[in-house]
Amino acid sequence: MEVGEFLDQHGFDYRPGSGGEYAVQQCPLCGDDRGHFYIHSETGLWSCKKCDATGNLWTLRRQLDRVDPIATVSEMLTAETPTSTVDASVIDTYVESLGQNAGAVGWLLERGLARRTINHFRLGLAKEGMRAEIAIPYTRKGAVVNVKFRALPPQEKAFRVIPDQPTPLFNVDALDVSQTVYVTEGEFDAMMLFQNGYTNVVSVPLGASSFLTEHFDSLIVCQKIYLVFDADPAGAKGMLAVAERLGPERCFTVKLPVNDVTDFFRVYSTADFQALLDEAKPVGAPTIMSMSQALDALQTYKASSERDINDPRFPWPSVDRLTGALQAGWLLILQGIPFIGKSTFCLNTICGVAQNQGVPSLFYCLEMSTIQIAERIVSKHRGVRVQEIGEGDIAMARADLYGVPAYFCGVTTAELKVERIFETIRYASKRFGVRFLAFDHLHFLCRSLTNTTQEVGQVTRNFKLLLEELRISGLVVTHPPKTNLNQQLGLYGSRDSGEIAGDADVLISLFRQRVGEGRVEEEDYVSEETPSFEPRTLVRVNASRYTPGGTAVLFFDGDRMEFTEGDM
Repeated sequence: MEVGEFLDQHGFDYRPGSGGEYAVQQCPLCGDDRGHFYIHSETGLWSCKKCDATGNLWTLRRQLDRVDPIATVSEMLTAETPTSTVDASVIDTYVESLGQNAGAVGWLLERGLARRTINHFRLGLAKEGMRAEIAIPYTRKGAVVNVKFRALPPQEKAFRVIPDQPTPLFNVDALDVSQTVYVTEGEFDAMMLFQNGYTNVVSVPLGASSFLTEHFDSLIVCQKIYLVFDADPAGAKGMLAVAERLGPERCFTVKLPVNDVTDFFRVYSTADFQALLDEAKPVGAPTIMSMSQALDALQTYKASSERDINDPRFPWPSVDRLTGALQAGWLLILQGIPFIGKSTFCLNTICGVAQNQGVPSLFYCLEMSTIQIAERIVSKHRGVRVQEIGEGDIAMARADLYGVPAYFCGVTTAELKVERIFETIRYASKRFGVRFLAFDHLHFLCRSLTNTTQEVGQVTRNFKLLLEELRISGLVVTHPPKTNLNQQLGLYGSRDSGEIAGDADVLISLFRQRVGEGRVEEEDYVSEETPSFEPRTLVRVNASRYTPGGTAVLFFDGDRMEFTEGDM
């Protein structure tokens, strides 16, 4: 949604200001009506000079439109992220130890760091036996919350942080979101930029791929960001991933002629670095390219889009063999009759991808609340029926699942709009780094009385375009027409639109044989006394653009809300 359109919809009185901003007469948060609220016409970043509140268009929409919130597994099953601090006396000991070790100080000076820089960032030395490491304190709100350790030569280069402690952006306390900010891949690079006059600099704590939700929250309100990552495939991939989450319109990529910032300032000057900044372009900005520039762009894209060993995969080997790794942009359709276990299949997949692979994943369910989803998670994890879950089961699940990057969104409002749901998915992808989506289900979303076929076809196509835009894969549930419930579904088994099969990259059907004799009506499939289906489940990949397809067999455990492989 464009900023002007949003302001018009909510009846705001505003006028064009300087620097591409709109000056809004009344702040929607504090109510001040003297024109102290400013919002950028393109990026949607806003701030109130009266109450000092800041945010982006998404946060403003959540305030005014009450957009459905996203709940994480840690919010449902665990306490908040630990915020404990590191004993200040420990840092003092490290600093004192470094000052007494000429060799360690000499190594830092050889890297180009000045003594004033070493003192400013309170670098220290940690020694244990023959092991010696440079200690780099991480502060947040003035308190040290973690320490990163870098092994000194002749030891092999290695890094570590204190486990179970926060890992904010390095130098985040000095971040001024109203000014241009520089983001590097490592602390030493950040210190080198600081030393050369670029003081509004931060770095990601664990390399190019370690961009966390907290880092997103710190930078999303910045209007201009220079990404100065290492000039290698990992750096290129991490730089594009960060830019996609923060918004390409505010992120500029700096191409280094050497491996990293530290190496750059060993050879080049501050004026040379400023020249690189002047040449930097917004990520994804449309431009006319020469042949060499086009080939450079292709090389960067290939380096950033190489198949990742952590691409999402189905948690059952027999199913995984049919589909392979789920690539960015893939739309997978899951079809089956009501009550066959499609929601459980989705939730099992989400938990498997997030817990076993560490891939951030989102389950957006239009038929269950987040509390009901959490009950199913505990049921599967603890092996107990939903009705028998006790406080001890929840406590054990809380301990075991802490930090699992699974996110859930259930129905919390009566109003269901495609645009709002897509915005929620887009926000989850950017803020939490979600790379796999399961959506349950398409036909709940499409309820047109006159143009159902057209609506279903359009929404399916838009799902495909959304997945390609976000570079994530998605599993979308559909329902069949009301026909023979004992019939296995084929290529066109989803109701209301033949375009579903045409837009899908992979089409999967679930089938379980009914229990008993005679014709079974749809309402019979919800009996609580006797299972209406055999546990043996046929998983058929009816069609795939990239693999031959085929069938696999799983077994459904209704008590544990779980699909498993092997005989029951």
